[in-house]
Amino acid sequence: MDSVRKWVPKVWFENHWEQDKIFLATAVFALSSLASGVVLWRVPKQGIRKAVRCYSIWVISAMMFATAYLGYWGVIGLRAWA
Repeated sequence: MDSVRKWVPKVWFENHWEQDKIFLATAVFALSSLASGVVLWRVPKQGIRKAVRCYSIWVISAMMFATAYLGYWGVIGLRAWA
């Protein structure tokens, strides 16, 4: 642990509010991307214009890909204090 403290700024270990914000931001991003995918899947196709639906599919696909990528590397719900 001492070797890590030499390279990581001292603030990283003392400022718990910033670590909590990182944890919450990554968890909220993952939940919101999954929720938006569910909403897009459940809404009827007739309720949305074709261009808007196509754009929504691209954006939500990118968010889901980012969530899967970050989840694979363990960044979703990152707990820097652990």
